Amino acid sequence: MLPYDLQLQYKQKQVQDNLKRIGKVQLPEMWPIVGAKNITRYRNKIEYTFGTDEFLTREEFNRRKEAAENNPSGWAGENEIGAAGFHAKGSWSKVVDIQTCHLQAEPTNDLRLAIKKYAVQNGLSFYNLRGQHGFLRTMQVRLCETGEWMANIMVGEDNPEKIEN
Repeated sequence: MLPYDLQLQYKQKQVQDNLKRIGKVQLPEMWPIVGAKNITRYRNKIEYTFGTDEFLTREEFNRRKEAAENNPSGWAGENEIGAAGFHAKGSWSKVVDIQTCHLQAEPTNDLRLAIKKYAVQNGLSFYNLRGQHGFLRTMQVRLCETGEWMANIMVGEDNPEKIEN
């Protein structure tokens, strides 16, 4: 959550401290870290997880709980089927549902959201990491400087009909 220039300073301090403390290396004067030209949309490969166990902030959980109490049909949440995004910090099973990823250029966001929408519309289950079951598991996207891109969708069921569709 630090501004980029402070991130660079912190990283440099961490590297120097580790080399001195852990490596017992006597360091000469070091030049400052050279920052990246692009600090968003710089990754050429990324992997998203589709999971049933969505990570919610306390505020979002309370909002959905209140909405469910006011709605006799039950839990009021947009992601009852699951989440498409990244693992929550410190959790191997919870997935943070994201709308926009700033790490990779398009068509990544459009593709992830289209796959999620297709799954919901066609009743495809998201993978339950704890129970080790479900259909849609992960999606890996690679973008090349040539403009070519590749998407690999990993599934957790051997169902040729679902896979082909």
